[in-house]
Formats: sequence, C-alpha cells, structure tokens
Amino acid sequence: MIEFFDKLGIQKFKRLTILFCLAGDWIVSAYVIIGLVRGRDVIRQLFETAVQQQGLPPEEIDLNIIDHYYQMGLKVGFTMIGIVLLFHILCYWLFYKGKGFARAYVKSLGWMGAIGYLLFSLTSFQSPIFASVLFIQFLLYVFVILGFKNINMTE
Repeated sequence: MIEFFDKLGIQKFKRLTILFCLAGDWIVSAYVIIGLVRGRDVIRQLFETAVQQQGLPPEEIDLNIIDHYYQMGLKVGFTMIGIVLLFHILCYWLFYKGKGFARAYVKSLGWMGAIGYLLFSLTSFQSPIFASVLFIQFLLYVFVILGFKNINMTE
C-alpha cells in the first residue's frame, strides 16, 4: 500500500483527495437540495397537523404563510449549502498549498465522510442505485484515509 501511494506522489494524492472530497460535497448538497425542493408538502402537512392539534379547522391555514415559510426555508438551506461549499473549497485550496490545519481538516473530513457514507449507504434501502453511489463515495473516502496513513505529506 505504501508503494502505491509513493508512486502516486504527494501532488497527485492531493488532487485526487480534493476531487473525491468535492464529490462527497456534491452528493450531500444534491441530496439536501432535493429534500428542500420536495419539502413544500412536508411543511404543509406540519402546518395542518399543528392547526388540527390546536382544535382549529384545516381551512383556517393561510396558504400564503405556508409558502412564505417554505421560501424562507429554501433560502436558508441554499445559503447554508453555499457557505459550507465555499468553506470546503477554501480548505481544499489551503490543503493543496500544504497548510497543516487544512490537512487536519481534510483528514478528519475523510474519516467523517467514510463513516457517514457507509452508514447512509447501508440504510438507503429504497434506492439501490443511490445506495451504490453512496457506497462508492465511501470507498473514495477510504482511499483518502489510506493515503493520509501511508503517504509522507512533507514535500
């Protein structure tokens, strides 16, 4: 394993690590965005349930309020995804430049990503294709972990 990463080289390992981590970021972002876009019905159901629990008839729900909360949720969700992606891109750039704290962040991201994607892939029974994508991303994070373990990061 050490020989493989020695032949790969530090710069190529860094580029692959950034590529694999960006793929993980993209998958999570796409999943969250799809969930946000499909969330209008969930918000409507939550409002209907809340109104019924208060003993009011469902007809008293102002649909404009539901749409307002939905739009606000979309804006907050997209903003948070954008902030996280920008932060990760900054960390990847600093990692590529050899900064120690960025290396530690990317290394911990590899561990968290591997664990998260493995668990998520094992619980995604409804969609075998989606579970396969998650498992492939898990393997990419394992590559990152093994690279950090086997390659000497000093240039």
